[in-house]
Amino acid sequence: METNKIEEIIRKNLQTEKERCIGDIVRRNQSELTQAIDHINGVYNSAINTLKKLEILKLPDATVFDFFQQTDGNIRVFEIKGVDSEWQLNILYGGRILEEYSKAPIRLKEKTAYKIIVMAMELKEK
Repeated sequence: METNKIEEIIRKNLQTEKERCIGDIVRRNQSELTQAIDHINGVYNSAINTLKKLEILKLPDATVFDFFQQTDGNIRVFEIKGVDSEWQLNILYGGRILEEYSKAPIRLKEKTAYKIIVMAMELKEK
């Protein structure tokens, strides 16, 4: 008789623990799924916003849109609205300024707004 009560207690505890573990797994999976969806939406929105910013430029041809396709969307558009003093753009690569670029940097005039387009395109071996 006592064995049956002990088995019942064990089954009850086992069921409770099983439900808790399954609940934890479901919550973690839901959290990871939500994070993945948020990341995907962020990437999508970034690409769409970049295209919209490129459209605003009213380019005479589709060159930048061609670059968007050629870079597989690895292109960004930034706006700078007037700087306090003259600036120069530098490219950091591995934490250091790219030497070839620093010899002839792009200079930005003070109190001038700019759209800056940055893109990276893979070089294919011929």
